[in-house]
Amino acid sequence: MNTDRIIPHLQFTDWDQKKNIPKSTANFLSFLNVIESVTKNQEYGPILF
Repeated sequence: MNTDRIIPHLQFTDWDQKKNIPKSTANFLSFLNVIESVTKNQEYGPILF
């Protein structure tokens, strides 16, 4: 029985630390699309934030 699992690690790095908001709306929306794509391809478990 194989119990190995791949755990994707996603990190948004285009964040304005002083204003606590994304630097680019377009980049943030693109990142959300990546998250959606990854979750559709997973067979198990929720996303953790």
